[in-house]
Amino acid sequence: ALHNALHLNPTDANALRHLALTELGLGNRQQAMNYLQQIVEQIPQDDESKVELAVLHLSQGEPEQAQSLLDSVAPQHQDNNRYRFYLALTKQQSGAVEESQTLLNALSKNQDDYAHKAQQILQKMH
Repeated sequence: ALHNALHLNPTDANALRHLALTELGLGNRQQAMNYLQQIVEQIPQDDESKVELAVLHLSQGEPEQAQSLLDSVAPQHQDNNRYRFYLALTKQQSGAVEESQTLLNALSKNQDDYAHKAQQILQKMH
């Protein structure tokens, strides 16, 4: 059904996003990245897709590509804990350990899943 939706409208961001998540669930990381890249190219203001694509780049050990995507996220979305968590991981992978620790310390003071993840990473760093 999603492929049919894309056949009718190849730029349907919702269909592309669902296909990306489906491919990711099936373990087809590269295909998921291709779909997310299409969304980012077609809808440059889609910050959620940029963060998703950045996460996939991080998981492949590509912090430069992740950083580029995260740098393009609109300022109003940069206060999002998910964004800040993956920015910290990007900094860590890039070797900017102090900057990463600063971001993780700030996140660890919150009361959500990203705070817990930040605390776990900080414990491993010490």
